[in-house]
Amino acid sequence: MDTSIDQVSHLYEHFGWTMDEVRVLLNNPLNIVAVANFGPSIVSAGIAEIAVIPIGEKTLRIVEITEAATLDKHQRQSVFGGEIDLVFGECNGLAAGVLSVAKIQGRIFAAEMGALYGFPGSGVLYQQVPIQGPEKHTLYNDLLPAYLTRSSLYKYYQRDHHEHA
Repeated sequence: MDTSIDQVSHLYEHFGWTMDEVRVLLNNPLNIVAVANFGPSIVSAGIAEIAVIPIGEKTLRIVEITEAATLDKHQRQSVFGGEIDLVFGECNGLAAGVLSVAKIQGRIFAAEMGALYGFPGSGVLYQQVPIQGPEKHTLYNDLLPAYLTRSSLYKYYQRDHHEHA
């Protein structure tokens, strides 16, 4: 039977990552790793990186959803040492399903917020290099950062959010 590193490496081959690169990600204490098992096998994995940023006497803790992959036959199936202030990830602008799910999850697109505050055209990470992935529509895919704040997380995902707001 394959080790956990072997199984996650197999999932992350999709992004062109080597086993050594996956091992570094998995062993980084500032990364959050979540896996879904089907029997003894890891069928899906997601990695997020935590950054802790001191601001005066306070600390801002943010999490970036870095990469997630699921074995093809398991797709579309239905704690962090402190409270998280912001969760964000970049959505491929050509992936309509990803964009739809981000909105269903209650995520706010940075471009929406930029436009609201009078900066139309902001909030997009324009790509000048190809993004790895199985299907290509264009050579370059722009990314649209989308996020949830702590209050959004409690509103959408926790029943007792009033205790924390």
